[in-house]
Amino acid sequence: DITGVTKNHISETLSQHLGINFFDFVNLHRADEAKRLLSETERNTLEIAMEVGFNSRSTFNAAFKKHVGAPPSQYRAEARSARSKGLENAVH
Repeated sequence: DITGVTKNHISETLSQHLGINFFDFVNLHRADEAKRLLSETERNTLEIAMEVGFNSRSTFNAAFKKHVGAPPSQYRAEARSARSKGLENAVH
């Protein structure tokens, strides 16, 4: 509203220049923030979903899997495993 540009125009511009619609653009950035929170915090999935802007766990799970390629629980487990292996390698 502030810019005077319609939602459709923004979506069309993103699609033309980035090959992604507005909805996916926003969810991609939400998923990126969720990845950080999943790997750096102990917050549960629903708390993270709400914090990054989703209204439900199921919507969050579907969008996260679409953009990341794995569900949030799998991503968290793999991030923790990679982090612990990295720490082990740093010690040895």
